[in-house]
Amino acid sequence: MPDGFETTLITLENGFGSPLAITIDTDENIVKQRLNNYDVFASSEITLSDRFSLRPGARVSFTNLFDNQYVLSLSSKYIFKNNLQLRTIIGSANRTPNYDELYSYFVDVNHNVQGNPNLNPEKGVSAFIHLKKKYTLGNKVTRIQNKLSASYINLKDRIELIIVEQSPLAYQYNNIDSYKSFGIFSENVLEHNHFRFQLGASFLGISKILDSNTNSKDDYLFNFQLNSNINYTVPNWKTSFALYFKHVGEEQQFVEKTNDEGEQEFVRGVTDAFSWFDVTVKKSFLNKTFEASFGIRNLLDVTSVNTSAFSGGAHDGPPTSMLLGYGRSYFLKLAYNLNL
Repeated sequence: MPDGFETTLITLENGFGSPLAITIDTDENIVKQRLNNYDVFASSEITLSDRFSLRPGARVSFTNLFDNQYVLSLSSKYIFKNNLQLRTIIGSANRTPNYDELYSYFVDVNHNVQGNPNLNPEKGVSAFIHLKKKYTLGNKVTRIQNKLSASYINLKDRIELIIVEQSPLAYQYNNIDSYKSFGIFSENVLEHNHFRFQLGASFLGISKILDSNTNSKDDYLFNFQLNSNINYTVPNWKTSFALYFKHVGEEQQFVEKTNDEGEQEFVRGVTDAFSWFDVTVKKSFLNKTFEASFGIRNLLDVTSVNTSAFSGGAHDGPPTSMLLGYGRSYFLKLAYNLNL
């Protein structure tokens, strides 16, 4: 049987330029801006059987700055006999710029981040597949959850904050002509009594073309990430132990450099892999009134990583390392909980 709903979302934003900003033209329109969004949503749940259902949806977005945006989606859910659940989602991925992307202005001695009132709305399609299973072992003492997902996104005029000037460093929101990505993600959780183990992994490939008129390089750049945490609680001690680990694999990105002939070209820059490792011990006192936490952050003492993903000329070399942190650190936290 179908079951549906409709809703409306209204967002009205008015903003003014920073009083510290210097404008040559004193026209009020330069410093006062307005962005109004009116969104209407409609969705319906269609149950075809006890195991299979569909959920179509639609959204219309009206603004005072752009043409109307229409978004359609269709999701499905199927539950297999062994409690394996399959979900799929496909739809358009249109989006209008928000106020910050259009009109933000944050410029001082150390920063230069600006919006772009000439942005175009994003348009494209997206698709996701999720496969999830939950089960228990040993008379339901051990609980396990596994989830495997895949995604594909294809966008035109994707909005990103990019570097528009190397020295002094300046950022601005701009449209990217073409953006494509596909990824595979895994989430796994194991719980047994007072023990909890979580492991996640992702493999993502991204292709970007900033300006298709000057650059048609659409190779995919890949990145692998792994994250895990372990928690163990000792009830008699009122103490918990936690380990956090994250591995960021080698990351690639295109960098514009000047070759020996003095011409600008895009080359593949690489940032080496690195890992974070944190440890935390937490203990409560007096019926959880006081709580003390001691931990070590960045146990592996990672401070920088080698990289070739910086711009440079043919003869003046770019930086060869990137600062990530200040090394290993320790902390002690005391908290008092008010039971009001």
